[in-house]
Amino acid sequence: MQKTFICLLILILLSSLVGFTFNSTQEYISTGYYNGMIDDNSIEIKSNNKILVFRLTAKLKPYFIENILNENKYVEFKYYKNEYNQLILQYISFQTKQN
Repeated sequence: MQKTFICLLILILLSSLVGFTFNSTQEYISTGYYNGMIDDNSIEIKSNNKILVFRLTAKLKPYFIENILNENKYVEFKYYKNEYNQLILQYISFQTKQN
């Protein structure tokens, strides 16, 4: 156990010396209501009584630009925060809300 810890510590120290960083991006899954597009790169979703702005990935951008999407639709979505603390939308699914 102690050898494993020492090896891990050495690996972390060596990786920091060569500039390698571990990807520690935290992903979040949530629900809310789609408010609409802000511009070609961003949308707005109301979730937990907060208005959140999400940047669109290259894969999602055409979907929002090419489709007319109704506002106030219930959505499930997945996102992460980038190094600039921006919310980056990875996935969205328009749902029929069930009570």
